[in-house]
Amino acid sequence: MNSLLMQVFLYLTLAGALIILTGTVISMIPYRDRNGERYSMRNHFISELGEVGVSKEAWGFNTGMTIGGWLFLPLMLVMGIQLSSVLGWIGAGLGMVSGVAAAMVGVYSMERLTPHRKAAMTFFHSGLYSILFFYRGDLCPAGRRAGHPIGVEHCRTGGDCQLQRFPD
Repeated sequence: MNSLLMQVFLYLTLAGALIILTGTVISMIPYRDRNGERYSMRNHFISELGEVGVSKEAWGFNTGMTIGGWLFLPLMLVMGIQLSSVLGWIGAGLGMVSGVAAAMVGVYSMERLTPHRKAAMTFFHSGLYSILFFYRGDLCPAGRRAGHPIGVEHCRTGGDCQLQRFPD
């Protein structure tokens, strides 16, 4: 994949993150729950910002999640290509599942609790697991040097990794 296309994919992902952030802020500022309380991360789930009938600007959160989730997919493809390892591709697949699930969080807002809960839990879990696989895939990139500032990684048999510090 050429570097220009990879850069476009990265910018699409950044745009997706900004769209999610913007939608969240649009919904957060005027938010009042059923008791008239302002939104607080200590007292509310983030998904409550998209609850139609409660959040005045639910459309902002839901639209942001829907568009932003889809825009994360290109980055997952780039990550799989860059890591070019089994663990990297597993991470990419889980990341794609996470992006689609994020979009579904916006489609199935909290007033439809059962599908919303499934989408949200899929988003959280697949996102976490993709990060773990990307991390392991980056440490063991199929016999290549990963180029981390702390040293060069060597993969031993069985997929276990060992970090070694090399002098500059």
